[in-house]
Amino acid sequence: MAAIAASLAWAVVHSWRGAVPADPTVDALLRSYLSVAPVLPPDARVGFLPVTADPTLATTTHFLAQYALAPRVVDLEFRDVALAVTGPGAPPAVDEDARLVGFELILVSDGGVRVYRRRP
Repeated sequence: MAAIAASLAWAVVHSWRGAVPADPTVDALLRSYLSVAPVLPPDARVGFLPVTADPTLATTTHFLAQYALAPRVVDLEFRDVALAVTGPGAPPAVDEDARLVGFELILVSDGGVRVYRRRP
């Protein structure tokens, strides 16, 4: 997992500089997040729930979510958020995560990004 995260981070940083061709794994992750953008208001602050225990990979997926969903703010904290997203490939069991108490599932993308809205 750490090797994947390091590869993703390296590819993202260097692809900005044009030093390497786009990484297909990074492209797939970005497409997963972009596919849920239409249901997230552009001015939203969105909670982010990584689906990996690997802190490097979690940071990388958070970074990619923020990049793809800008200008929205993608926040690891769930304070004052009405919406939340998971990392790609999130299993249905993540619905039971304590950070999602008070949220309802509204969308699952083809890439497995789950989108939640806080219940009124």
